[in-house]
Amino acid sequence: MYKLLGVKIASTVYLDTIWLVDWNLITIDGDTYIGPETVIQCHTAEEMIFKRFPTRIGREVTIGVNSLVFPGAEIQDYFSMSDITLAMRDEQHTA
Repeated sequence: MYKLLGVKIASTVYLDTIWLVDWNLITIDGDTYIGPETVIQCHTAEEMIFKRFPTRIGREVTIGVNSLVFPGAEIQDYFSMSDITLAMRDEQHTA
């Protein structure tokens, strides 16, 4: 369903959340697990200016329950985020 909305998502992704925002700016590579209630967001309002940034989640990544991936974050291959974790903008998370 998300592919129809514009998300670039591999067929081997286990997506256990409905909180994907700005679908056309999200890329999720294969063999990735995204936990329940995780939010992947690609926009922000800073100083009354609406900004959008692409967000990429690499191959074989695990994102725990109730985590938040902010706009512009890049989670590289084989990285594991624990539950209730923030991935901030312009950070590269590597394994």
